[in-house]
Amino acid sequence: MYQLTPFEPMGIELSIRANLAWEDDCLELNFVIDGEIALIDLPESNSSKERILGLWESTCFELFIKDANSSKYLEFNFSASGDWNCYAFEHYRSDLNEYLPMKSSALKMLNKHSKNTYNYQVIIDTTQLPEAFKQVGQRMLGLSAVIKIGDELSYWALKHPQNKPDFHSEAGFSIVL
Repeated sequence: MYQLTPFEPMGIELSIRANLAWEDDCLELNFVIDGEIALIDLPESNSSKERILGLWESTCFELFIKDANSSKYLEFNFSASGDWNCYAFEHYRSDLNEYLPMKSSALKMLNKHSKNTYNYQVIIDTTQLPEAFKQVGQRMLGLSAVIKIGDELSYWALKHPQNKPDFHSEAGFSIVL
């Protein structure tokens, strides 16, 4: 289990952990939030699983996958609603381009919660990823979350390598698989 930390304290009791397993053509990712869940803006689940731009402007979970042998990386955004998106970058913060080969059919998203725990699971069929991102030992991953409470956003990551929140920094891609 990986522990995400906030860039700045939020003033509420909250803990975010994540776990992932990548086996063959399947990547399973779980985010678990413990604490004052009722304060978080968590949209209701829907069955549409739409590709939406700008999910990072509200509560969302993020996965970055980088090819260790190049500057290319993918960014996945997942909303509690079931909406999602995937972007392909040629290098650090290059133009924002949706990675269109990734389809909703390759994603399964589930969430469940109790009074003090929220669990978000994503299962990704990785056959739709570029070949370079499928190579065992050549993938660098970053996990992060944006948490919205009221009008405020809080940025959580495995590692905050700069003096501002920046999930795109390669220094934050601290998992090698």
